Amino acid sequence: MTLGGWYSDVRFYTNVGTNANPVFTNYIYLVMPDSQNFLNGNPPRINFADWDGDTDLDMITCDYYGSVFLRENITPQSIAENDDQSSTSLNLTITPNPFHHSTDIRYQIADNIQKCEFKIYDITGRLVTDFSEQISVIGCQSSVKWEGTDQTNRQLSSGVYFITLKSGIDIRVEKVMIVR
Repeated sequence: MTLGGWYSDVRFYTNVGTNANPVFTNYIYLVMPDSQNFLNGNPPRINFADWDGDTDLDMITCDYYGSVFLRENITPQSIAENDDQSSTSLNLTITPNPFHHSTDIRYQIADNIQKCEFKIYDITGRLVTDFSEQISVIGCQSSVKWEGTDQTNRQLSSGVYFITLKSGIDIRVEKVMIVR
């Protein structure tokens, strides 16, 4: 769910429930508030359209005074949830999800795979953590504890992140949510 706020901010809420019984998380800002320039107290009007013809949705907002703003979607196309559960060479589960302090990322990699990438990206597609060097067990189930930090051990904010496990053409992508 995407909503406009009082100072022309745009907030994104993720449904962690079902369509029939929605449960929305704390919001993350897609557009930060700007109380110095927008004092009218009217939330922006929000629309999504493929403005630039690249097959992803861009955000278009307008304010009380009629100004229109285009916010181009720059999320890489390679970051998407993996709905295909048929891959047997890679397995990835996250528990708990969503999490507050830490989560356990369990992975299993087939015996015939020699090299894997194990990375976490934010919702914009920016790499925040790379566990690739820590993968040591091939052929057995293993796990990594992630405390919601980036490469420099700084705590990340609430939001949706994508955990990717990739080897050759096989890739598993799972969504994880931090709720602070």
